[in-house]
Amino acid sequence: MKVKALLLKLAIVSSVMITFLTIIPHYAFPIGAVGGNLDLFTQKTPFDGKGPNQSSDAFEQQELVVLYALVTFSGDPIADKVVAFQVSGPTNTIENITVTAAAVTNGSGIAVFSFRMPTAPINGEQMVFGVWNATATVDIDQTVAKDNLTFEVGWIIRIKSIATLDEQLTPQTDFIRGSKIVFDLTLENIALTPKNATITIDAQDFERHPIIHAELDNQNIQPGEHHLQVSSQIPIDAKIGQANVSAGTYKGSPTSGGTSYSPPIYTTFNVVIAKGIDVAITDVEVSASQLHAGESVAILVKAANLGNFSETFDITVYYDSNLIQLIPAISLSAHLSKAITVIWNTANLNPGIYTISANATIVEGDMNPANNKFTDGNIIIIPGQAPLVPYWVLLILLLMGVGILSGLASLILLVYYSRRRKRRTRGSPRYVTIVHPHI
Repeated sequence: MKVKALLLKLAIVSSVMITFLTIIPHYAFPIGAVGGNLDLFTQKTPFDGKGPNQSSDAFEQQELVVLYALVTFSGDPIADKVVAFQVSGPTNTIENITVTAAAVTNGSGIAVFSFRMPTAPINGEQMVFGVWNATATVDIDQTVAKDNLTFEVGWIIRIKSIATLDEQLTPQTDFIRGSKIVFDLTLENIALTPKNATITIDAQDFERHPIIHAELDNQNIQPGEHHLQVSSQIPIDAKIGQANVSAGTYKGSPTSGGTSYSPPIYTTFNVVIAKGIDVAITDVEVSASQLHAGESVAILVKAANLGNFSETFDITVYYDSNLIQLIPAISLSAHLSKAITVIWNTANLNPGIYTISANATIVEGDMNPANNKFTDGNIIIIPGQAPLVPYWVLLILLLMGVGILSGLASLILLVYYSRRRKRRTRGSPRYVTIVHPHI
């Protein structure tokens, strides 16, 4: 009988333990924890913020926020403990949001408090969007246990920017009818987990006629910031003028009930006629108009894109009909110019007069091919090798040489006349001897 009673008690205790462990919402108690402990976390598994002072995954406006506070002592849950909660929104200059509440732990040692995230008013996103801070406190055996939790609130997925590119992926805002257009989107996912989204792009021409609709379903958007490019074509019947573009993100296709992740973003581009293509050489300048054969001269070539579209072209520089240099693949956006310097070595050229010119290759549809060539004028090549030193140095050396020769000549004359005077002074004196025979 005693053995049966003991087995019955063990069965009852086992049943209670199984029930106790079942109602704890997938929480792993810390091994070896000693003393009172409180852990605050959310429903955002797997990034729910379990552990001391952790962060939870992001929330969006109007989403329900559920805060769990697990109270334990040496790893065992404690029931009937009053837990205080306080949640504060981001600090701002409009209105600071604070929510305070209290809840009692259940048999699993968990107190639950929930609230719904408010909707940001017009132009008041800074009130709601940003980092929120949550704190939970509890008294365990006259000791305060506390845990902090942070989470971000905002548009879970949004399009930060949209730009229009040409088919070479160069930024461009003017497009001819029938041409390719690329929409470059910058997407941001503030969640800590990937999200599926439907991306839509719509464009209307100057008269509000729909001309472009693109929809990308089930796009896997990873956490962080990413680029997405969507190609389309301008219809040949699009009206000339400014077109308006909108792009949005959805939790599924709107036709199947997908709601919006965030407000749409807008941009514009211009539909223009084809005559806006014009590449030109606007000037050619040389650093000297006359030089000796073998000297080098700098040739400055100025190229311009006078049209409405980005263009890539080659430039060739000539003396007469002879090639000096080819500059390949010059890329210029609409209405921009570029200066290029070419160094021409005139070695092995015969003396004479030469004409310098520069050409730009004619791109398809160029409305004014005549301005693709520019002639500077004439360069005169003088016979003989160029001096090795500048002329002013030669002049100084010449003057110095003349001065030295003049000094030497003066010195020689001075020595010559000095010696003549000495000979006259030191010569034997002339005496007249008078002989008196009577002496």
